[in-house]
Amino acid sequence: MIPCFAYMNDFHLFPVAANHFTGGQHPVKQWHEHVFSELVFILKGEAVHICNDRKFPVSAGDVLLIHPGAVHAYDHDMESLELFNVLYDANRIIMPRLDIHRYQLFKKIFPESLQAGKELSCAEPVIHIEPDKLQNVRNILDNMAAEAESPYIGHVFATMTCFMQLLLMLCRYSHAVDSPVAGNEVFSRAIKYIHEHYTRKINIRDIAVHARCSVRNLYRFFAQSAGCTPGEYMMQLRLTKASSLLLNSQMNISEIAFASGFNDGNYFSKKFHDMTGATPGNFRKNPEKFYDQQMNK
Repeated sequence: MIPCFAYMNDFHLFPVAANHFTGGQHPVKQWHEHVFSELVFILKGEAVHICNDRKFPVSAGDVLLIHPGAVHAYDHDMESLELFNVLYDANRIIMPRLDIHRYQLFKKIFPESLQAGKELSCAEPVIHIEPDKLQNVRNILDNMAAEAESPYIGHVFATMTCFMQLLLMLCRYSHAVDSPVAGNEVFSRAIKYIHEHYTRKINIRDIAVHARCSVRNLYRFFAQSAGCTPGEYMMQLRLTKASSLLLNSQMNISEIAFASGFNDGNYFSKKFHDMTGATPGNFRKNPEKFYDQQMNK
């Protein structure tokens, strides 16, 4: 494991520090834990974040939150990953909290207890910052790093100012994502992307990126708006399209499978039978029997 203070300067003097890893700098699968809390901003590239025996893919715009006691590491291509760490000791930070404590994300960043913080640490991002907003965050991070290394009097004050600006920006972005209007917009973008690409091989991460949200929020918005997962919605769409082709085209079963987004005819037949209780061939021959069965259930 990396010693907790191995890449920090004067952290024992001031409870906020910044550390920037560009491509090729951050070690791969270097397990470590901290006695401080850490906000990790993925600025470029992709990686798999491993924390407390869980794994989750992360990419540019994702923000991770790690509290003391959590053990984590990154599995990645060293040449492409760029990340920025903001390290802080919540117990030693003195700042006015005023009304910012009303944000849910702020409560996660400053948990009530050490145990609560450890439970909040996870492999998944706490927020995904959209590309058009990521530069705003990066500007603050760059200023924080510059002030932390500045020889001028007031650099400690300036570093704390940057930290507070960063907290406010994250909390407001998070609150905007959590709002019903934002949730509807994310859901609409996801639905549009699925309907435009269901015939291709796409995964949940692809949908989240084009919907401009985290995977976790994508699942949440689908549960609220569709009552199912994104994967279940996409499967239902593919099977519905296949049903239409079976009834309204001369394509054979294999052609229909591929035209509906299935790369394997046997898998298509299995999923179609799971949904309808009939094989694609039997459904095509006698669709009325299927509809009568559905109506009598």
